[in-house]
Amino acid sequence: MGLDAGVRCRCWEEGKTTPCPFPEHVLRSDDMDMLELDLPWEGNEEMHRQFEIWRWQCCAHENMWLAIEYISNWSGVRAFQHALRSAGGARFSTLLAQIPDLNGGRTQPEIAMLCLAELEVFSALGALGSQVWLFDAETGSRIHNYVEAYEGVFILCGKGEPYRIGLDYNGCFVRRSSGEELFRSMKFEQINLGGDNFEFRDHSTLKRIVCRAGISSMTNPANINNPYYPRTLVVEESSDHAHEYHYIITRFEQCSRLPCNPVIRSRGSDTIGKCPSGHRLPEGAIAISHATTFAA
Repeated sequence: MGLDAGVRCRCWEEGKTTPCPFPEHVLRSDDMDMLELDLPWEGNEEMHRQFEIWRWQCCAHENMWLAIEYISNWSGVRAFQHALRSAGGARFSTLLAQIPDLNGGRTQPEIAMLCLAELEVFSALGALGSQVWLFDAETGSRIHNYVEAYEGVFILCGKGEPYRIGLDYNGCFVRRSSGEELFRSMKFEQINLGGDNFEFRDHSTLKRIVCRAGISSMTNPANINNPYYPRTLVVEESSDHAHEYHYIITRFEQCSRLPCNPVIRSRGSDTIGKCPSGHRLPEGAIAISHATTFAA
């Protein structure tokens, strides 16, 4: 799961749609700014299905979205919020107020323009200080960074006895859900024991623990379709720059530059991107979901 932003077209208001099957029942929802029927679902299922199919193809904009952008998974959103605060929260107060902590919400056009101005200021910044990361020691690739909102936790494991895996400036840790710390290391080996069992072994002390989940990298050098579990992992500080958030800035900008209707913020795969006929929006508009990582 993650965050989407979308801007609905004004074809309905401007009379540019094909005839609506039930115009007398059309209303505009307050939360999503989408056209809906003012009828309960129960007892009117067929009318709702016909209306949803009409809405999907009633104008030149699929499902009446003038623009729709998949912003990021929730970990990426939280990291961007942290970067804004680190760069001086007062300078980016509008952005911080508008980026949601929960699904849903809307940003009015005039506020979207203020957000756009703050995005341009942030984009022009250079170094933002340092950030702690978990690296694949063999390839040097980044795997997870410290996300303040999650207190560094990036894996929640509920198999058997619940526990959490995360990192902070003092290393990568494994804790029980109660908070009891079971393992901590700045550099350690990860050994797949078979199935979902992985052993973490500290590089210096050789202290070890067996976990029911491993730490995977997003990139598998051998096969991108299968998880890749690096053998050696290391926690190090790395410089943080504004350009590293380009992936999220450009997507916010795409919607903020179209202020004809409110910008809508919601989950990627549950609302904006679903078509009643089973079709989906392009790849860029679909939220990413990870079963074991704390990304939703």
